[in-house]
Amino acid sequence: MQPIKTKSQIRAELAADVAQYLVEGGAVADIPRGVSGFRDNTNPYTFQSESAPRQERTPLDEVVRTLEARK
Repeated sequence: MQPIKTKSQIRAELAADVAQYLVEGGAVADIPRGVSGFRDNTNPYTFQSESAPRQERTPLDEVVRTLEARK
């Protein structure tokens, strides 16, 4: 069984990978803050229901009272 890597080991590996990428001629683009990776800049995890709007509830107080009176 292989030992689990620590966070510092993972950080060091990532830093080495980035350094190697830059040495090989790679470039890192500067992306402005707030720009989304999604094409239409919307949250894909929001739930959008296409069903009818929620209806008001019908009060059943009288029905419950009638049923309770029968007991």
